[in-house]
Amino acid sequence: MLLLYLATCYFQAYCCAYQDCPYIGGFCPAITGIMPSSWMAKLLYGRKINKSMKLFNLNAGVAAAAMFAMILLPIYWIFTALGVWYVVGYVGFLVVYYLVFMLTVCPACAIRGTCPGGKLQGMVFRG
Repeated sequence: MLLLYLATCYFQAYCCAYQDCPYIGGFCPAITGIMPSSWMAKLLYGRKINKSMKLFNLNAGVAAAAMFAMILLPIYWIFTALGVWYVVGYVGFLVVYYLVFMLTVCPACAIRGTCPGGKLQGMVFRG
C-alpha cells in the first residue's frame, strides 16, 4: 500500500508541475490525500519543467493506475476476514467520499479545467 501511495504521489508530481499548479510546494486539497505530490513537484521540478503532453499522459496514467490499485488491493483481505457486506461498505464509503470530494473541493480547485478529476466533475454536475 505504501509503495502504491508513493508511486501515485511521485507520478502525480509531474502532472502538478506540468499544469503549473499554484499549490506546488504548499498546501494542496489533493484528491485521496496525495498532498506529498505538491512537495515532490517542488523538489523534483521547481518551476522549470520540460513539458511534454506524452509524458503528462504517461505520468497521469501511471498515477491513476497506482491509485486504483491502492483502492482495489484491500478488497480481498476485507472479504476473506470480514465478509461480503464489509466489501460493500468499503465500496460504498469510497463512492460517498469521492462524491463529497467532487462536490466540495473540485469546484474550488485552481486547475479544475485541466485536471482529470475536475473535468469529470464538470461533466457530471453541469451536464
